[in-house]
Parts: sequence; C-alpha cells; structure tokens
Amino acid sequence: MLAGLPPNLELWAKLARAAGSKGLWTAAAECAAAALTALPAGTELEKVAAAGQLPGLAPSDWYWLAVAEMQRGQVRGQEWQQCR
Repeated sequence: MLAGLPPNLELWAKLARAAGSKGLWTAAAECAAAALTALPAGTELEKVAAAGQLPGLAPSDWYWLAVAEMQRGQVRGQEWQQCR
C-alpha cells in the first residue's frame, strides 16, 4: 500500500510510531522500514558506530532514526508475544 512513496525519514517514523500506538503492527513495521530507506544505500544502522560515518544526517535525523528503530523493536516484541 505504501510502497513507492518517497523516503521521508520524519514522516515515516511518525507514521510507524502512530501505527504502533494503535496496535497496527504490520503497518508499523512497514512504516519503520520505509523510514530507514532514508539511509544511504547499503547502510546498516546497527553497524554505524559514530555520527561522523554518516555526515549527511542532521541531528534531528538521528532522532527519527531512533524512533524508527524503537518501533521495529516493539514490532518484534509483539511478534514474540504472539508466539508464546
């Protein structure tokens, strides 16, 4: 549904957070993944050790990346809870 829209880190992170707060885990996961497409191609956020490795990101971008990552973690937590 949301595929093909341009990457906008803040927008997608906010949508992920909103979807998660309503328990819409599939939408939250999709929006969080879309937020992370704002990273340069081939970049894995987990492997970034310092902000200097991605100089094109503003401080606010780091905040929204954290929001998207947090939401991905909540989605995984919910998936785990459902498997129990």
